[in-house]
Parts: sequence; structure tokens; C-alpha cells
Amino acid sequence: MRKIVVSLAFLLVMSISTLSQAYIGAKAGLVDEDNFGYGLVFGVDLPLNLSLDASLYGFYQDNGPNTKDAWLQGDIDALYDLSGILSTFETLHLHPYVKGGFTYGALFLERPSTTDIEASHGPGINLGGGIDWKLGPVTVGLDITQSFVFLDGITVNNTQVSQDQTAKVFNVMAQVKLFAY
Repeated sequence: MRKIVVSLAFLLVMSISTLSQAYIGAKAGLVDEDNFGYGLVFGVDLPLNLSLDASLYGFYQDNGPNTKDAWLQGDIDALYDLSGILSTFETLHLHPYVKGGFTYGALFLERPSTTDIEASHGPGINLGGGIDWKLGPVTVGLDITQSFVFLDGITVNNTQVSQDQTAKVFNVMAQVKLFAY
């Protein structure tokens, strides 16, 4: 059964790659409104102005001698390029887009005094948009995303540090992609 699933996944990836063009890139900017973060972005252009876009990003924050926090988040989105609707954007090589999809986030808390590292993680959804400007094989742009991540609570040394919560993560990130559009 595993060989059948792997074979079907391989055929799906191969068919998508023959229909479209894949891109890879990097992003940097504000993660969760006030933390500087960075990450990677991958995507596959599909027919009808659609793309399958995946990104992984996060930040590390040193809060002094007692705590250090890290956030890691991955998104898989359906992205719709609006330049096909308005030809003015196409002539200027601008690609505004809207996107939405699945996200998974994790918060890691390190307490050096207790040598504990604990994580709170969970799935969620995200919505966003942005604009890309194609300059030859390179595309530069701005991506804005609002995510809602449903996190489990964190317990350190049998003490509850945080409750189950919905994290609202707002990101504004500049990005550079190779071979997009």
C-alpha cells in the first residue's frame, strides 16, 4: 500500500511540474507584529492564475537570562494571482494576489534556570494577500498574512505557563522569489 501511495504522490508532483513552473525564495520582516523573523517560501504555479504556495518562517527572541522564546510556523496556501483580471498589472509586471490556507505553529519556551524546553503547538488557518513585482527571473514583493493558530497550553516543571489559546499572528514580510510567474 505504501508503494502505491508513494507512486501516486510522485505522479502528481511530476504532472504538476510539467504543467507549471516551480519557484523558491526567502522572506524577512515582522512576525507577530513586533518580532523580526525570516523564512523560506516555495511554490508551484498552476493553471488559471493559481499557485500552491508553502512557506516556513519564524523568529527567536532572547528575553534576558530567564527566558528565551522561539516561534516556528509553516503555511500551505492556495494563492490566486489577480493580474489576470486586470491587464494593467500584467503590463507593469505586477502580480497582486490573495491567499488562504492551512497553517501549523509552534512556540518553544526555554528556561535556562530549569534547563527545560517546552513547546506549545497546533494547527490553524490563515488569510492574506500581497503584491509581487517581476524583474526578470527574480520577483520581489510584500506579503501580508493573518493567521489563527489553535495552541495547546504549556507546562514547565508541573507549572502551567500558558493556557490553551488561539494565537493571532499578523505577519508583514518582504520576499524575493526565483522563477515565479
